[in-house]
Amino acid sequence: MRQDMVMAWNPWYSAESDTFERFMEQYDAKLAVEYREPGGTTALHGALMNSGMVDRVRIANRLLDDGADASAVIRSDNVNALHVLFAGRKKHDFVLEAPLLKRLLDGGADINLRSARSGVPLQALEDISADDEELAPFYDVVFERPDIDFDVIVNRYYNRTLRDFLFNLPWGRADLLRRAQEYDAAHPRD
Repeated sequence: MRQDMVMAWNPWYSAESDTFERFMEQYDAKLAVEYREPGGTTALHGALMNSGMVDRVRIANRLLDDGADASAVIRSDNVNALHVLFAGRKKHDFVLEAPLLKRLLDGGADINLRSARSGVPLQALEDISADDEELAPFYDVVFERPDIDFDVIVNRYYNRTLRDFLFNLPWGRADLLRRAQEYDAAHPRD
């Protein structure tokens, strides 16, 4: 094949679609960590969209090990790594992914970032297709945070806060509701 016909490696696409082993065959840490799509999407966002649970965690952790920015925001939708991890109907291994979730939060992923499309990350977490028992490892990580803002407006049209949203869930998220109420009581408003 002619050299000018060889396509350049796309870190975002590779992180999103490849197995860890295939990703590592082409891996260039500097390129992968610094890569940004025009709208702000990073290779880390791609890794968090990977449909393979183990590959998702391994690729994302490798990128974080090499300096990927956990706080990066996809500008077009004002979405961060937490929205991407929680969104969609991909399968999860919550025990396996909980340490990754903690790394994202510790690395600066904003638990209170509001997206017009996705709301705040806790809204996306609430929407995952799993029951409270399965989600417990994620709840454990999220509710140990000192910085959840229950007063953030999640619906500007109705002026609803995250507190309004979580405390009025119409379906079976009893553990999420209990934890949110306990958190709110332990972190009084100013």
